[in-house]
Amino acid sequence: MNTEEFESQYQASVSQILNQLQSMAIVSNRLEASVVEVGVSVQKLNQMVEDFLDQQESRSPKDQQLG
Repeated sequence: MNTEEFESQYQASVSQILNQLQSMAIVSNRLEASVVEVGVSVQKLNQMVEDFLDQQESRSPKDQQLG
């Protein structure tokens, strides 16, 4: 392998690595956004459960027997 072939292979390898890193960064950003969305959904679900439980506790015993 001469110097030109080495440089060409080196540049091709560096280019491929940079493309892979860029793809990984994009995937990582999408994953992070998805994790945030799931976190928000879990918080909403938690709030819904807490509201429901608070509502159940505030009902009178008579209402609880009927419902």
